[in-house]
Amino acid sequence: MSEFFRQLVIDHLKQSGMSQSELSRRSGMAQPKLNAYLRGHKVITDTTLENLLRALDVDLDSL
Repeated sequence: MSEFFRQLVIDHLKQSGMSQSELSRRSGMAQPKLNAYLRGHKVITDTTLENLLRALDVDLDSL
């Protein structure tokens, strides 16, 4: 994941007050995999990025 999009997810996660566990549940992604994306250890696909942002209730049209 590019640093910009990784940070975008992290920022929205913090703003939401949601835990990684809750985001994992809402997005259907295993928590260790989510953590690897957020730490920059795995490359994320566009589809997965969209799923994470939707799970965070981010309006994708506003990006």
